[in-house]
Amino acid sequence: MAPPGQETNPQQQGTTSSRPRLDPPAAEPPVWLPSLAQPRGTGQMSPTGRGTGSLPKTKNMPSPNTLRKDPTGAGLFSISTLPQMDGLELPGMRRKKTTVPKLPSIEKSSPRSPGGVFLHSRSGGGASGSPTVTRKGFSGTNTTRTVGDDDTMWSGGGDDVEDLAETAVSAPTGHHVDESYDPDMIPGIETGEDVVAFYAKYGQDSPVKFFYCNRATGAVRFRPFDLVVVRRQKVDAEYFTVSATGVMRIRHGIQSEFTSLAEWVREKTLFDLISSINFFKHYLTRRCFRRWHKSVRQKNFNRVRKVIEDNLFHAKPTFLRHMQAIASATDKIRSVNFMYANPSHLYNLQEYADLQMVTREQKARPALEGIVDEVQKVLEQVCLEVNKQAKLYQESVRDQAELEDTTGVELIQGKSSASVRPMIAVKQEKIERAANYARVMKELTMLGAFVRVADYMFVEGVIDRAITSTHELLSLLTAPKLSADKASKGMFLTTISFLPDGISFMPDAESVQEELNGTVESIISIAQQSPRLVFMRTFAQYFEGKPSGLNPPAIIRASPLFQTLRQSVTDTIAEDFDASAEYVTIFEDYRKVYDFGRTWSYEVYSNEAKTLREIRRDMHRQREWRNELERMKISNVVGYLYIDSKSLRNDLMPVTSMALDKIKLLLLTKSRETCLQVLDDLQQRLSLLTSRPDSLDDYMNYVIMHSRQVEEKREVVGAAAVVDDMYDMLAAYEQKVPTSDQVKHDDLREAASRFTDELSNGKIFLADFKSTQQETLKANATALNEELASITASLLEGDYIDPDAEPETVVEDLEQVLAHVRELGGTAEQYKEYQKLFELDIDDFGAHSLCEKEVSTRYQLWKGMHEFMEKSNAWTEDPILDENGQVQLNMDEIRTEVDDYAMRAYKMGKTYKDDQVVVRFKDSIDDFKQILPLVEELANPALKTRHWEDIFSLVDAEIPRNEEGTAFDAFNVRALLQYNILDQVEAIQSVSGVASKEYSLEKVLEKMRADWEGVSFRIMEYKDTGTYIMSGTDEVQALLDDQIVKTQSMRASPFIKALESVAVAWEVLLVRLQDIVDNWLQCQSTWQYLEPIFSSPDIMKQMPAEGEKFQIVDQGWRDIMEAAAAAPDCLKIGTSKSVGRL
Repeated sequence: MAPPGQETNPQQQGTTSSRPRLDPPAAEPPVWLPSLAQPRGTGQMSPTGRGTGSLPKTKNMPSPNTLRKDPTGAGLFSISTLPQMDGLELPGMRRKKTTVPKLPSIEKSSPRSPGGVFLHSRSGGGASGSPTVTRKGFSGTNTTRTVGDDDTMWSGGGDDVEDLAETAVSAPTGHHVDESYDPDMIPGIETGEDVVAFYAKYGQDSPVKFFYCNRATGAVRFRPFDLVVVRRQKVDAEYFTVSATGVMRIRHGIQSEFTSLAEWVREKTLFDLISSINFFKHYLTRRCFRRWHKSVRQKNFNRVRKVIEDNLFHAKPTFLRHMQAIASATDKIRSVNFMYANPSHLYNLQEYADLQMVTREQKARPALEGIVDEVQKVLEQVCLEVNKQAKLYQESVRDQAELEDTTGVELIQGKSSASVRPMIAVKQEKIERAANYARVMKELTMLGAFVRVADYMFVEGVIDRAITSTHELLSLLTAPKLSADKASKGMFLTTISFLPDGISFMPDAESVQEELNGTVESIISIAQQSPRLVFMRTFAQYFEGKPSGLNPPAIIRASPLFQTLRQSVTDTIAEDFDASAEYVTIFEDYRKVYDFGRTWSYEVYSNEAKTLREIRRDMHRQREWRNELERMKISNVVGYLYIDSKSLRNDLMPVTSMALDKIKLLLLTKSRETCLQVLDDLQQRLSLLTSRPDSLDDYMNYVIMHSRQVEEKREVVGAAAVVDDMYDMLAAYEQKVPTSDQVKHDDLREAASRFTDELSNGKIFLADFKSTQQETLKANATALNEELASITASLLEGDYIDPDAEPETVVEDLEQVLAHVRELGGTAEQYKEYQKLFELDIDDFGAHSLCEKEVSTRYQLWKGMHEFMEKSNAWTEDPILDENGQVQLNMDEIRTEVDDYAMRAYKMGKTYKDDQVVVRFKDSIDDFKQILPLVEELANPALKTRHWEDIFSLVDAEIPRNEEGTAFDAFNVRALLQYNILDQVEAIQSVSGVASKEYSLEKVLEKMRADWEGVSFRIMEYKDTGTYIMSGTDEVQALLDDQIVKTQSMRASPFIKALESVAVAWEVLLVRLQDIVDNWLQCQSTWQYLEPIFSSPDIMKQMPAEGEKFQIVDQGWRDIMEAAAAAPDCLKIGTSKSVGRL
C-alpha cells in the first residue's frame, strides 16, 4: 500500500518546471465498480473531491458469460456480482459505521498516544521529501496528508479532513512512529488478481488508493498479466501501480502507459482464453524445439556428408574411371533375356516351356558369364594399379615420423643456399605427401569394398533384370487385353471340354499357373546361379576371412515390386481364366447334349415304356441339337488365352448321330411289337364279343364286359392309330420297314374295323335277354335274405347259449359261421351290382348286417372267456420259480390282463344282462380275483430261499429242494392252495414285506460295491527318488466318508439280520481302507520331510543310528508304494494281506 497521492511517472520527478507534466487519462470505471450502483452527474464531486468518468462503451465491456466461465477467477467481476455490492459504502452515503474492514497494521498504535496524529516522512513522494501527517479518524480509517506539497491529496472519511490542520499543529514534535506498520502491504493481498478483487469490493472509497506490483517471475510460460504485490522499495525497473481506476505501467526512460481496470480485466481474460488454445499455449516450446531439431539435423547432415566423401568411390579419381567401366558392363545385363516369348505367336504350354529352357540355358547364362568376365578384368586392373602405387609410397617412406613431420625445415645436405625452397613450400609439400600416402593406403584398404561394390552392381543388375523380366512376362500376359488390335490371337492355346460339374480347360488355370511360376522361379535361379565376383579366388586376398555377399533370390523375393508383379501375374492368370470361365458359359446351352451322351443308355431307354409322342420328341430333339452344334462358335480370345471350342463340337456331334440312329431302330422295333400287341388285343376282344352266355352270372359278366368294351373303344381305336403314326414317322425319317411288318400292319387295320361291328351286335343281344335275367336275380336275392335270418336264429339256441359248453369247441364253430356269413356278404354285394346294372331298386340286405353283428358279438364273448381260462390256468399251474430259484410270475402283466378281461365282461354284461355265458365269464374272473392277493405276494421278486421256507412252514407244506440245492422242486399256486394257504395271507404278506426290505438293503450294498469299480489310488512318481507317492485322495476320501455312514445306518436297520455278515464285512473293509489312507498320508508326510535329509552322505555319517532306522522304514515304504503302483485298485489294496506291514 502506498500513501495517498497522485500517481506520477518516476522519470518526471526531478524535472524542471518548464517541462509539461503528463497527467493520466480519466479512468473509465469498470462495469463491476460500486460507483455504477449510483451514477453521478457530469461535474458532480464525490465527498473526497474526485470527479468521476463516463461509463465504458458496451463493446469494451467483457462478456459476463465469458468471465463467469473463466477458470482464472475473473468471473468474480461479472455483472452477476452487483447484487452482492449492496453492503459497500457508496460515494455520497453517510453511515455511522464504515463497511471497510479495519486493517490490522493500521489499528496498531502506540499505547502512549491512542487516536493521535503521526507525522512520518514520505519517501519517494515529492521532490523535497515533505513530511506526511497521519491522523487516526474516529471511523477507524487513517487520514494522510503530505505537508508542503502543491499536489496535496487527502483521503479519509467524514469531516476528519477539516480538523487535520489542528491535529497536525497540536501533534507533539518527535512523536513515536509505529514501526510494525507497513503502508505498502495488506495481509491477503499478494497478487494482481487479489488487488483487482480488493478494488472490486471496496471501490474508490477504500482507504488504500493503489498498490505497487512487479511482474511475476519464475513462470515457465509467458504470463504478462500475472502481477505480484511488493513494497515500494522493491519495485523493479518496470513496475505497475494498481488503483481503483486502472493500472499504470511505469518504465524508466519510457512513456508510462495507463489501462483502465475494466480494460485490464478484459485483456487479461482474453489473454487467458487465447493462451489456453494449444497452438498459443505451446508456441514457444515448439519454436525452440524446431530450432533445436533443425540444428541437430544440420550437424548430422554435415557428419554424414563427411563420411560419404571419405568412403564414396565416385569421389576418388583412382576408382572413378573403373567404376564407370563396371557400370557400363553391368548395364549390358539390361539386354539379356531371362525369358522370351513372341507376342504374335500362339503357344501351347509345352512349346512355351521348351522355349524358356532354351532361352535360359543357351542365351541368358552365357551372356551373364561374359559380363562377369569383363567386370573381373576391370577389377584386376584397378587392383594392380592401387597395389603398385601403394608399393611405391611404402618404399619412399622410411618411418611414421617422416609422415608426421609437417615443419618447414628441409633436412637435405649438399644443397646451396640458392636452391633452398621456402619453408612454406616445404611444409605444404610434406602435408600433401602425407595426405597422398594416407589416400593411397586408404584406397588399398578399400579394394575389398570396391570388389564388393562391383559385385553389388552386378547383383543389382541381375536383380533388376529379373524383376524386369517378370514385368515383361506380365506385359505379355496383359498385352492382348490392352491392345487395340482385335486380331490378336492371345498367348496360350487352351481347349475346353465338358465335365459333369462344369467346363474344363486344357491346360487349366493350375497348369498355366504352375508353368508361369516355374518361369518366374527359373528367372530367380538365373540370378542365383550367376557367377559372383566377391567369391572369386583372385580377390580373396582383399577380404578378411571368408567373404559374404548378397543373396539375390532372397532380395528378389523380398522386393515389394517383385511381389506385386508376381501377384499381378497370378491375378492376371486368375482373372483371364475367370473371364474365360464366364465366356464359356455360353456353351452351357450345349451341356444338355453332353449330359445326354454321358447318361443316356440305349438299353435303359429301350426298356422304358415310351409313348409315340415321347419318341417323336426325342427324335426331333436330336435333330435340333445337331443343327445347333453346326452353328456353334469354335474359337475366341480372352486375355492371353485363345479358347478353342472346335474339339468340343467334334466330341458332341457323334452323340446326336448315334442316338438318332438307335432311336429309329427302337421305333421300328416298338412299331412291330405294338402292332402285334394291338392286333392280339383286338382279336381277344372280338372273341369275347362274339360269345352268347345263358346263366345269370355269365350274362351279367357279358354286360359288364360289353360296357367296358364300349368305354374302351376310343382307347382301342387310338392304339391302332398310334401304330399307324409310328409307321408314318419311320417313313418321314427315311427308315426302311420290312415286308412282314407291313403285312401285320394291314391285319391290324382289318381287326379294328371288325371290332366296331361286333360292339353293335352285342348290344342287340343284351336287349333281347334282359327281362329273363331280371326275374332270376329277384329270386336269388330273396333266398339269400332267408338264409341269413336262419343263421341269426340259430345263435340263440344250442351250445351258443349253454354256459356249461366247452369254450374251445364253441369258438371253433363260431369261427366257421362267421366265415360263411362273410361269404354271403360278398354275394349280397354282387347282387347289388346286378340290380344297379339292371336299374332296379337296390336291396340293402339288412339281414346280413344284423347276422354278422350277432355272430361277431357271440364269438368275442366265447373267445374272451376261453382266453382268460387258459391264462388263469397258466398263472396258477405254471411253476412259480425257475431253475435258479427266481420268481418268474410277472405281477404287473397279470394285474393288467385281469383288469382288461374284467372290463370286457362288464361291458358284455350290460349288453346281455340275462345271458348265462356272460355270467360264467364274470364268475371265472371273480374267482381268480379272490386268489389275486396271494398271487401278488407269491410273485414278489424279493423272496429268497429262506423266505420260501418260512412260507412253507406257515402252511405245513413239504416242498423238497432240487438236486443242486439252489432252489425247490417245481410248485405252483394251485399246489399251495391245497394247503389252505389263503388262511395265511396276512402272515405271507408280512414275510413278503420283510423280503422287500431286505431286498432293498441288498441292492444298496450291491450299489456301494459297484461304486468302487474303477476307483484307484493316484500313485505318481516322486521327483528323482525312484519311488512313488500317493496324491489326490479327495475322491477316495469322499466315497469312504459317504459309505461308512451309510453302512453304519444299514446295520441299525431291523431288517439287516439276514445281511448282517455281509454288511459287517463291508464296514470292516471300508474302515480298513480309511486307516490305510490315514496311515499312508501320515507316513508319506514324514518320509517326504526326512528323505532329502538322510539322502545326504554327510548326514548319514553324523547320524548313523538314525540313518539306519530311516533306511529300514524307507525300504518298507518303497516296497508298499511299488506294490500300490502296480495294483492301485482300492478294493484290492483293502483286501490285500500284505498291507498290514505299515
